[in-house]
Amino acid sequence: MKTAFARIWKDRNAPLTAALLILAVVFTPNANADQITYTLQVMSFPGDVGPSGTVGSVAFGGPNTNDVLTFTFQGDTSNVVPWAVTVPNPTTTVKGFEILIGTASFQVTDANTGASLAQGTFLTSDGIFVSVDSTNNAMGFGSSAVANQNDPNFPGLPIYPYGMWGGTGLTTYDMKGNFTVPLSARALVFSCIGFPQSSPVFGNCLPPTALATTAGDLFVDTSPAFHDQTGIFTAVTPEPSSLLLLGTGLLGLMWLRKTRIR
Repeated sequence: MKTAFARIWKDRNAPLTAALLILAVVFTPNANADQITYTLQVMSFPGDVGPSGTVGSVAFGGPNTNDVLTFTFQGDTSNVVPWAVTVPNPTTTVKGFEILIGTASFQVTDANTGASLAQGTFLTSDGIFVSVDSTNNAMGFGSSAVANQNDPNFPGLPIYPYGMWGGTGLTTYDMKGNFTVPLSARALVFSCIGFPQSSPVFGNCLPPTALATTAGDLFVDTSPAFHDQTGIFTAVTPEPSSLLLLGTGLLGLMWLRKTRIR
């Protein structure tokens, strides 16, 4: 008798049980809350020079163009770590946060038409990482990551392919939640190899190096001064309300199906 009752409950209420299980996942604290996507969009100041370079056989940017270069890094906030290094002249401790584990991609878009000119995913050999320099109110979409903070080459190339300076709120951002540096902030966005050993002024940056992508090698022209580009930096985590709507919607459908069967 008990076995027969259990079988009837299972047959009639399997959809409801499934929906309840979905809701249990939705209401679990921090479910999917650790996922995060960082995006850096690079564009020109009005009338100035925008981002330029090549990817595979495709050239982008240059005179009389209005291309937008977008970098995206998808990761998990559990992999965000703090860092602190001491720099000389004058001796100062610089602090911030970084994430080295994730999937990074890029896209070149014509701002006038919205057409995609090139896009691809960076290979792991590039060592792409995202960092925030809390001391200097800056962030970077870097490469050739060095994880060991005691290594003299740490952190790698923090602003190649690109970095941002002067973004409002970066001094207090821990890289674990939603965040935006809007275009209206007119933050300075630039590219440099050799930073911070050499400053990105007066041509001190080294020539660009290849970043391997699924679309071919990407070369980004380094900026000889803090004047060429501006942009937008965002960090986005999943919206709990969206997960709630998904769960309650599925529950409603399951319940409606159950009542119709009766």
